[in-house]
Parts: sequence; C-alpha cells; structure tokens
Amino acid sequence: MEKEGVSQYGYFDTERNEYVITRPDTPTPWINHLGESERFSGVISNTAGGYTFHLDPANKRITRYRYAAIPEDRPGRYFYLKDCEDNAAWSTTWQPMVNFKNDFSYECRHGFGYTKISYAYKDIASENVYFAPIGKDFELWRITVKNNSQRPRKLKLFQYSEWCIWNMIKDHYNAQSIANEARSCFKPEINTFYHYPYADPAVSMKDSEFFAWVAFFACSCNPDSVSLRRDRFIGRYRDESNPIAVEKGVCDGFYAGGGYHVAATQYNLDLGPNEERAFFFAMGSYDAMGDERADVAPLLTAGGFDAEFAKLKKYWKTYTDKFACATPNRGMDVFLNGWHQYNLIMDLWKTVNYSYTGWGGGSVGYRNRAQKTIALATIDPRLAKSAMDQLIRIQYECGDAPGGYSPMTGAKANAGGFSDVPIYLIYAVTAYVQETGDMGLLTTEYPFFEGSTATLYEHLTRIIDWIWSRRGPHGLPIIGIADWNDAINLNGKGETQMVACQFVLACRQLVDMAKFLKRDNDAVKFSGLAEKMSAIVNEVCWDGEWYLRAFQLDGTPVGSHKNTYGKIFLNAQNWAIIAGIVQGERLEQCLASVRKHLFIKCGLKLCAPAYPGYDEKIGPIGSMVPGLKENGAVFCHAHAWGVIATAMTRKGDLAMEYYNAALPYYQDPDVSTTEPYTFCQTYASDEHPEYGLGRLHWHSGTIPWTYIASTQYILGIKPQFSGLLIDPCIPKEWKGYTVKREYRGTIYSIEVSNPDGVSSGVKSVIVDGKKTGNNMVVHDKAKKAVTVQVVLG
Repeated sequence: MEKEGVSQYGYFDTERNEYVITRPDTPTPWINHLGESERFSGVISNTAGGYTFHLDPANKRITRYRYAAIPEDRPGRYFYLKDCEDNAAWSTTWQPMVNFKNDFSYECRHGFGYTKISYAYKDIASENVYFAPIGKDFELWRITVKNNSQRPRKLKLFQYSEWCIWNMIKDHYNAQSIANEARSCFKPEINTFYHYPYADPAVSMKDSEFFAWVAFFACSCNPDSVSLRRDRFIGRYRDESNPIAVEKGVCDGFYAGGGYHVAATQYNLDLGPNEERAFFFAMGSYDAMGDERADVAPLLTAGGFDAEFAKLKKYWKTYTDKFACATPNRGMDVFLNGWHQYNLIMDLWKTVNYSYTGWGGGSVGYRNRAQKTIALATIDPRLAKSAMDQLIRIQYECGDAPGGYSPMTGAKANAGGFSDVPIYLIYAVTAYVQETGDMGLLTTEYPFFEGSTATLYEHLTRIIDWIWSRRGPHGLPIIGIADWNDAINLNGKGETQMVACQFVLACRQLVDMAKFLKRDNDAVKFSGLAEKMSAIVNEVCWDGEWYLRAFQLDGTPVGSHKNTYGKIFLNAQNWAIIAGIVQGERLEQCLASVRKHLFIKCGLKLCAPAYPGYDEKIGPIGSMVPGLKENGAVFCHAHAWGVIATAMTRKGDLAMEYYNAALPYYQDPDVSTTEPYTFCQTYASDEHPEYGLGRLHWHSGTIPWTYIASTQYILGIKPQFSGLLIDPCIPKEWKGYTVKREYRGTIYSIEVSNPDGVSSGVKSVIVDGKKTGNNMVVHDKAKKAVTVQVVLG
C-alpha cells in the first residue's frame, strides 16, 4: 500500500483509491457520497453522520439531519454495541457515543461511492460498510462484529436511523405540523420498516392531492426488539449519545402515529472466541410497500452484497481508466488519477444538494450544471449530453435561461435575468462537440421552454443576440439580477465587464461552428461582434494597471484604483485574458497586478480590499464578513480561471504555483478544516482571522474548472474539433510527464519530454512513429490506440 499526502488525520491510499481517516475527531465532518446518479444519494461522514434522499434533497429527504446542531453531525447511520457482562456500551463509528479516552482503534475509508468504518473496543471489532448499488433506489449497509477475545462474549447490537417527513424545510421549521403527520410500521414477517407520511401537494407535483410516498428500511434477520418512535428509543432529555433503549438493553416496540419516527432494531448476539457475524440492511424509497422486495431481498446476503459492491468498484474504474498521468507533482497525480474524476461525477449529480451546509434546496443551478458539463464531456460524454439536454430544453425563446430548476418537479429557481447564465451553454456545447466530434448535434431540433423548437445552433445564436441587445451606456452588457458574482447586482441596471469578456469568447466559439455549417454570414457577424465588444472593453474598462469590473448605473466604476474598497477584481483580469482581449504591455500589467494585490498562500483573492459593510449601490457583497466568500476570499472557482489565464500567458512556473496554492492535497487540515480529497468553494483570506479556512466542500464550480486548468492548460491536452492539440505550460524544472487519455474511443498514450527546461513551446510531435508538422494530433477513428511523443523547446 502506498500512502500519499499523509497528515495528522489520514492519508491517500492510491492503490485502492481510498482516503483513509485514522482519527475520528476531524476538524469538521469529513464526508463522502453514496450513489452514482441523481436519482438516489446518501451523504455520510467519517463517523456515520449524514442523510439520504431520493430524487430531490429538499422535497424527498428520506432521513433527517439537524443543521447547526450541538453536538454536530447528527443523526446518521448508527450502530451501538453493548457488553452484557459489564453493561459497557459504545458506538461502532465513534459517534454518537463519543469516546475521548483513546482506548480504541478506528479507521474510516472513504472510497468512490462507498464508506467503510472500522472500530475496535474491549476486544470486539466491528466494520461498517455503506454504499448504494448501481442503478438502485436504495443503499446497503453491512456490519460485521467479531469477538477478538479468547472467551465467549454476550453482546447486544442496536441499529438506529431517523426518518425525515420528506420536505426538508418543513421538517426543520414546521414542528406543529410534522408532529402530527408521521406514519410508519414494522412488518416482522419480512423484517422491514415502512415510513409513509403524506407529501405536500406542491411537492407531489399535483394540484390538490396529497401524495403518499413510501420509504423502507429492511433487515436481513429478525430483530429481537424494535423501536419506531424517537422518544421511546432515545428517552427524555437524552440524545443519540445515551439512548435509553441501549441503557435498558431492549427496544420497547411502542408505536403511535405522529411524533418523530425512527427505524431502530436490537439483536442479541452471542459470539464464541474469534467468531464473527454479519448483519445486512437496506434503506430507500419505492412507490408502494413491498415493491422493493424483489430488488432488495437477494442483496441482504453475503453473496448479494459482495456482488453489488464489486459492480460499484468496476463502475468507478471506467472513469479512472479514461485519464491517467505521471508527473513530478504528487498532489496533481493523486487528483487526476481518480479523485478529480470522482469529484466531477458526484458534483454533477449532487449539485442539488449542498451537503452539510443546510442548503438542500433541490434546485440545479443552470450555470453550475453547464460548467460541470464542460469538464464532464472529457470523461463521460454520455452523461454530459444528458445534462446538457436538460439545459437546452428549458432555455427561453428570447435566448435567456432560468437561474436554476428542479430535476424532480421541474420548478424554476427564478425566471431568468442573470446576465451570464445562458452563455455557459455555448461553452458546454463547444466542449461536447470538440470531445465527441458530433457536429451533427448542432442541427438537431430542440424545444424551448415555451414549446417552439429550433436547431441547437439557433439556441446558441439567440444567446448572443439576447446579450448584445441588453447593453448599457458604455456598450457593456447590463448586469441584471447579477452576473457570475451573485453578490454584485448594482441594482440590476449596472454594466458588467466580466460578461462582456465571456461574450467575446462565446462569439469566437460560434465562429468555428458557423464555418463548419457553412454559414459564412454568421461567421462574419460573430467575429465582428467579438471585435466590437473587445474594443469596448479595452476602451472603457482599462484602469491604468488592471481592468475595471463593472459600472454602476450612474457611471461610477467598480474595481477601480479610485475606489476605497474593491479596487481590483480577479475575474475582470481572468476573463480579459481568457477571451483574448488583452495583449502586450497591458497583459503583463494585469498579471503583475493580480500577483501584487490578490495572491496569498491559499490562492487568488476574488477582490481586494474587502468591503467593510453593505453598500446598496453595489449589492450584498459587503453583507459578508471581510475575507469570506465573495467579499475578498479566495473563491476557488475564480482562482481556477486564474490558473487558466496564467497558463495562457505561457508562465508555467506561476501557473503551477497558483494551482498548488488551492489544491486540497496541499492544505493543512487544521487550518482549512475541509477534506483533503475534495475541493471547497472558498478559503478565508488574509483579511479574516481564520486565514485559510475552507467552506462549502464538494459542490462548486471549482471542480470542473480546476480539472480543465490542470488537464488542458497545464498538461496541455486540449480537445479540438479535429483532434487533440498538445500545448503544455509546465514548470521549467519538469523533465517530462506522461498522460493516458481516452478520446473518441481511442486511447492516446502521450509522453512529453522537456530537455531544454522550458515552460511551453512544442519543438516536435511524433504520432505512431511519424513526425508531424505541428502540435495538432488529428483524430483517426480507425485507430483504437495511438502513441504520441512530444518534445518541448
């Protein structure tokens, strides 16, 4: 076993693609996800806290989770053991019956789609395994208990899970209602609990009817006693750390409708020396009681459980086989050889579910889903197209798009009006077509939200027309509700330099599409619009050493040296570079200003200095504490754009320095507090006392854009319409690296050598033994494997 990224809390087991947590008291709950699709998902921490949902985390939450609670990370998927000799009791996952004496052993292994937690105490060892089978609407649990002593042991095993009333918001804040709605039962003939409270009409997608969904909890063997009510299992003035049922050694079996319901079981467990026993459980949701039996019953056995677990591992291997690299940067290798791909998939499906933040809003952000699709296309074009199809179909006829939507109910998060939102659809389609070569998709008819249809190409051109038609006095796009930065709205009527730059890039991408479709007039039009907007940005937004970020309605600049706060914004510089607007001396000034004013140890700050308080003319950015989130934190999403922009200027050492600064692998977990194996949205900046503190893990545009930054702009393997462009930008000290990358069904084995110690510039490319005239490797669909040798210089 090879240990990588060893810290005081754990390490990466690169052989098994697991992060191993060696002590339970992590700075925050370090979580993982169960399930591989957006139909069913579970969130689980390193001490088994967490919850489960089906289809929608806001409207069809299966189990309860209490946010901002003390103790934190409660409840979850819990097991308790009790020694009948001395009545000592403990949790098999450390929480909730916390042991601070260090007289136990503990290990948690978070793998791709599963979590294993091992615990040993008083010569009794246990292992909990949790995962969701591929394509199923439930999760499986297994606990194995082993007597490591040389004498017989008499134990009692308890299992505990707490139901949610479906609607997460209602479950938290409408106690007078939910206390009278819960319904559940236990059917001993099939060892199964059912929970079936009615869902609200709005949630059930019906106009006036309440709808009875059903959740189940199935056991592999007959419990000796059960509990269905939380108050009867936990007891009065107690919590999960000292339940009365465990103290008494038995569940009371009481049932009455209403109150707070649980699925809790108790088993008498007699084990001889070195004897072990396994118990299996399943939890999920089906349409009616009993519908789950055919799927679930065969898996509540050792053979069924192991077979499904093997399928899960095989499923995730298909992603790790699509891209692999060997570079001098160990953190990059750990992420790009599995963890980054895993983050991408989980972020796509779980984007409706903000894990432990309490924002289980059930809405997929349009811009978020589109940006994830850009990176996802490179590892799973089928999933990318499925996600993209949803976005296309809810676009409005005018070209705008809603800010978000619910995959389950179809409800929109808002009616539109974010100036940047629709533009990411152009980026997503471009990325997908460059990856797959499916240019025919552009002429496919798709409906708009209102019902009329048009080709995908026309869907995209309407976005350009929409943005161009909504410009302010300086000729820049009107910001609307906001642009990418939701905390800057300028009363909805200011102008945004960032969207102007994004517009330029989108136009240039459409030029290539128009040329392929032989729409020469369109190509001229979009090229002209790109040049006009570039000229406007250069004319009105240059502030002397950097670009302005926006204009208020009265013409007051935002992001100017004349401002007291928010003098410089990162994205104004990022996107001027990415869109190809800034050149020459201004380009060097932009880079120098970013370095001087925005770079700190954990990345590039979003703006500086932070705003001390709320300014209604700018927006809610100042309502956030200085140094946090949009108000001057390292916003890792924008930081990734900064890495791309820097690599585009051929500064490999600087691009790698920026990449490493925000990579979770290199953070001190006692400072960041977040998991070393997933990205977070922000790090607190040097303007905040908790400098380096990470927030909002797992779900952020950081994940796709950092993947693009590392694979396409640093390692330089860029999909194009005709093939792969090899264009690295690496540290000068690198002697070389290798990449294996699947592209259009062909495996490309790429070896890059850097004998002259340069950052960029391709001297030669040899494809299958034949030297090419440039660094474009044209795809040959007849080949299933291609070897590429690249020399920089």
